[in-house]
Amino acid sequence: MKFQKRNNFLNGLLRINTSGSGVSASIGVPGFRVNIPLLGKAKTPGVTVGIPGSGISHHQKLGE
Repeated sequence: MKFQKRNNFLNGLLRINTSGSGVSASIGVPGFRVNIPLLGKAKTPGVTVGIPGSGISHHQKLGE
């Protein structure tokens, strides 16, 4: 089970995510977000697309 602490900056457009496996930045709006790993295990950026409020989303790593 992963535990994640999320800090929001700039009214939700930019998020800095910290967890036991590293640090990443997410940029976007509800329904579309780009994730960029900064430190840690993850090396590949990704995109998440979803329907806000439904719990339905899809994450795709870029470059794979």
